[in-house]
Amino acid sequence: MILRVTLASLLFGGAAALAEPAERITLYCGGGFTGGGGGVAAEADGRLLRLSRRQAGAPLVETPLEGRAVPYARWSALLDAARFDTLPRGEPGNMTCGVTRGAHHVMWPSIDAPTTLPAPLRELVTEMRGATRE
Repeated sequence: MILRVTLASLLFGGAAALAEPAERITLYCGGGFTGGGGGVAAEADGRLLRLSRRQAGAPLVETPLEGRAVPYARWSALLDAARFDTLPRGEPGNMTCGVTRGAHHVMWPSIDAPTTLPAPLRELVTEMRGATRE
């Protein structure tokens, strides 16, 4: 297992955090009763990581998912099509989800991506969630 402090950890209960490298796309949801959460991160080099945090303030655990094809170029293109870097940050809720690429983060206050998000961004969320299913 790999431990790394990420921008998502700052937004979802971590202490100090570092900006995500530009070559990483992260989908993370957290909050609720425990403040814990999870998600997925895709690296430009083809690695796919499952993210988990059991409670607020706990370290973010990154588990590599071996043998998974990561369509990083497609996911990055979906973010570009959504004009991701120009989208507003959004607002947190009791359970907050969000996507991060580089230093930019877009979040929403529910598990489901709202219909107000651009269609390519909603498509990315669906694909990233599906990438971790066995």
